[in-house]
Amino acid sequence: MFKKSLLTLACVLAWNAPARAELEPEQLAVESLPETMAPHWVWVNEIAFDHMTDGRAYLVDGDSGRVLGMISAGYGHGSLLLHPSGKYFAVPATYFSRHTRGERNDVATFYKMTDLAPGTEVALPPKRYNGMPFLATNRMMPGGHFALVYNFTPEQSLTVLDMESRKVTGEFATPGCGLTFPFSATRFFLLCSDGSTQPGTLDAQGNISLQPATQQLFPTDDPVTEKGVWTGSNWLFFSRDGQVFVVGEAQGKPTVLRKWPLVQSVPGHWRPGGQQTAAYHQPTDTLFVLMHQGDANSHKDAGTELWVYKASEGKLLRRMDLNGGATSVAVSQDAAPLLYTANLGETPLKIRDVDTGKVRREVGGIGYSITVLQPAPVDTGHD
Repeated sequence: MFKKSLLTLACVLAWNAPARAELEPEQLAVESLPETMAPHWVWVNEIAFDHMTDGRAYLVDGDSGRVLGMISAGYGHGSLLLHPSGKYFAVPATYFSRHTRGERNDVATFYKMTDLAPGTEVALPPKRYNGMPFLATNRMMPGGHFALVYNFTPEQSLTVLDMESRKVTGEFATPGCGLTFPFSATRFFLLCSDGSTQPGTLDAQGNISLQPATQQLFPTDDPVTEKGVWTGSNWLFFSRDGQVFVVGEAQGKPTVLRKWPLVQSVPGHWRPGGQQTAAYHQPTDTLFVLMHQGDANSHKDAGTELWVYKASEGKLLRRMDLNGGATSVAVSQDAAPLLYTANLGETPLKIRDVDTGKVRREVGGIGYSITVLQPAPVDTGHD
């Protein structure tokens, strides 16, 4: 009786079951990108706090909001070394033989823009800085021949990567000073712990020579952050209290040419902050700075407004309400620029109107740990 009931139930279910359509096999295809980055493409770097062994970078088209590709960038991912041509880039990355432990291997992997497939891999000294990302830790020198990778163990040094020959030319100790801020294809400086700077030069073989440190340039009671912005001729550094230090080169040494205040007749306790504090549009001499209200220890807080300046004059032009927070800001370098903002801990990249700050489109699904934004590169001058 029991077997008969089961047979009857099976027949009823089979009779009432809907007809199943044949599943079409998925057709996989490989797409190719243009050879060179378009002006409104931007790389969105994610350190991936919830899975730090698998940092990532996403390539986004700012005009359409489409994600064009993604690369894996290893443990504690920072930023990409984008060649000025926009045709290729290198990714300094750290890997461990047991994924979360074991032998450490640091490498720089080269990618072509057309396929975003990993290519030549160059071994780096296993000392690459791992921490909250900022652009001064991986720096492309103007002209694109060499790149500098900052090491911190906590001993400090620089690894020189020949982007053309795709080899390491050497590791060079930089005791007491670190990070990199280029003036040209061959000249750069480092920030030192006492507020001074140390000039350095690169020769044709990729060897570093360091000159004596300068006198103290930045005050210890109102220190600048390491998030300097290059204008094409000078560096702009921002202090916790909102002073802008314009650093140029005089007689081969970094020099403070002048300083000016970000806060100009604006009530409240406004300060610069965030992970990527400011962006500069070279064709129009426009500076964009993330600003918030807080105390002297709030320099990492997200900006609630974006303040816009005529940089060469130190003049505040307008303020943009971000309707939320942003810890990173970047701007494309073309004649019709786009603004990009992201907030650490939130998923969308926001693409904004450069004049009003209004959000044109949002790009989600690219992680909650967005740090550094890198628009299409522009070579801003070299020897």
